[in-house]
Amino acid sequence: MLGLFDAGYWSRSDLRPAHGLMPESLTIHARQTRQLRVLGQITGHARLARVAASWAGYGRSPPCLLRAEASVLAWRAAQARSGWHDWTRTLHSGRAPASDKVAAASRPKAS
Repeated sequence: MLGLFDAGYWSRSDLRPAHGLMPESLTIHARQTRQLRVLGQITGHARLARVAASWAGYGRSPPCLLRAEASVLAWRAAQARSGWHDWTRTLHSGRAPASDKVAAASRPKAS
């Protein structure tokens, strides 16, 4: 399963097709790489150590970094166009996105 999160140049944060195989942010990629390395050391699982080494290599490779940053920006732009980004913003702000406010305003009021 872990291999599904490897894009060949960076890590993915989500495998759900509706989210378009979202690339991980630079910060989270680095954190998850460290976590895999430590988990590999603690458990002795060589696969975790290999994946951590591979992902660390992506983080040191200028072409991988450029491709990852371009992928993140393209993913965010695609999500903004689809409206999915508005929904994710509510998770962080606690406010309903504009599309939900319009829909709520058009519903009949409960009496």
